[in-house]
Amino acid sequence: MVKYLIDTNICIAWLKGVTIIREKFLIHSPQKITTSTINLAELFFGVYNSERVDHNLANLINFASEIEIIDLETESIQRYGQLKADISAAYRN
Repeated sequence: MVKYLIDTNICIAWLKGVTIIREKFLIHSPQKITTSTINLAELFFGVYNSERVDHNLANLINFASEIEIIDLETESIQRYGQLKADISAAYRN
């Protein structure tokens, strides 16, 4: 079965509801869509740096549960994103 490895920018476009990206996704079953733990970590970093953390976190977790994530555990990558956001916030202050 052919699979599609999507990058962080495509994931963000999907999460933001960009129509053309959603249309392309709907052509394929979720089992054909994959992303890496690195991309997922970047997405969690963005979530923890956003103004609507709870809302965006729920959306990201839902998105991640519907596609295949290649490599590390999602929980570890989520923690990475949160820690990276905390460190960035400390440097901004």
